[in-house]
Amino acid sequence: GASASAPASAPAAGGFGGFSFASTPAPAPDSAAAKAATTAFSFGNPVAAPVPAPVPAAAEEDDDGNGGFAKEPPTEVQREENKEEDVVFECRAQYFKQEVIDPEEAPGTKGWKKYATGALRLQRHKENGKCRMLMRDSIGKAMLNLPVTRGMEFNGELGTGKTAGKANVKFLSAKNEKEMDLYMIRCKSVHYEKLLAKLQEMAKSAPAK
Repeated sequence: GASASAPASAPAAGGFGGFSFASTPAPAPDSAAAKAATTAFSFGNPVAAPVPAPVPAAAEEDDDGNGGFAKEPPTEVQREENKEEDVVFECRAQYFKQEVIDPEEAPGTKGWKKYATGALRLQRHKENGKCRMLMRDSIGKAMLNLPVTRGMEFNGELGTGKTAGKANVKFLSAKNEKEMDLYMIRCKSVHYEKLLAKLQEMAKSAPAK
């Protein structure tokens, strides 16, 4: 029943200096009990869990098995309670904006930067006829909200090669009174003709300023 301490010259595994928390003599190193105790508990420095390697982001042109678009989330997109506007067209899409991608390495070179993927809706006000395009993410947050004004031009093209099965619609929208931003909406090719036609029709019917 007497307790024994390990010699100071050979501290017990998991102890501090020559002090041991054991109430009975330490078993032989090769015993099954010692191995089990060492495996089950230790006062030594914890071993850090291995850090998983980062998963590389998929290129925007890669095919993910769903025409290049993320699959619809299991939760339904929250719809805006807006009784003043009609939704004239809706599809899932991505939106890009042309920007200087690397201002340090190539300050004058612009490219397409992808901003968001979500449910794109074309909406028209029931009374004043004003039109806009609105994109929301899977939880209903507005990612794109641009007016479609009289005289806006929309140009489209079907994708080829890696972008086969998709289509792009490009247009300019006012950034401020003096500058314009170039946008691109990418959708599946099955939605392309109707999306382009609806945007062009809205640009003709939108009220003049």
